Amino acid sequence: MNTVKNRYDFVYLFDCQDGNPNGDPDSDNSPRVDPETFQGLVSDVCLKRKIRDYVYQRQQDGGNVKKGYDVFVLAGNTLESRQRMPFDHLKSEIKAQGKDTKADDIKKARDWMCQNFFDIRAFGAVMTTTEFNCGQVRGPVQLTFARSIDRVFTTEHTITRQDRPVRRARFDVTTRVVRLPAQLRSRRSPRPSTVRPRGSASERRCRQPAQILRLRSAIGRCFEAAGRRTLAYSFRYAGSGMMQFVRL
Repeated sequence: MNTVKNRYDFVYLFDCQDGNPNGDPDSDNSPRVDPETFQGLVSDVCLKRKIRDYVYQRQQDGGNVKKGYDVFVLAGNTLESRQRMPFDHLKSEIKAQGKDTKADDIKKARDWMCQNFFDIRAFGAVMTTTEFNCGQVRGPVQLTFARSIDRVFTTEHTITRQDRPVRRARFDVTTRVVRLPAQLRSRRSPRPSTVRPRGSASERRCRQPAQILRLRSAIGRCFEAAGRRTLAYSFRYAGSGMMQFVRL
């Protein structure tokens, strides 16, 4: 293996269409988006994971990974079990004593880890947190957050036969009160009710299904006039010909 002696700046380009390149666990696994620019974001940890998986699959030989291209951070394996490997292979030379491990033993364990694990050589690792102290490695390859070239729009699609989608897209709740056109007003205000755009059962229970359809059409025109796009909404009567609808 050749040692990298110079510094190189590089750009890592990839594309994603109709997919989720990096879900945010704090937002119900929805795609990461910059709230100011609406550009898609992918964390550096996600990028390293993709590189690890590619190298691990690419360097397979007869079902086993080639020597020097194993992955330290691998699903189904604890970090402690990986750090224990050099002490098992070199048990006649080194001994694990946690923080009291000898400096020479730590160096031998660290060299063994670098020779066998690709991601430690590339990205570095902190291997001092268990009883099997392998020291620390500062990797030469550093990545930052990826940012999409274009703005992205997050949406969801229902794929099951349900009245409501499994999970709705997250929007800021916005409430507006709009006066209905004269032809849609009735002399007697109906009782308060809530109708959902996908709720066919609610429409069947309503006394005036034709008017409900007209109200739904009016809501769509209101959103178009406001220049907004929405996936789900609900509305209810506010009395005296007023209609209040909520964007979800």
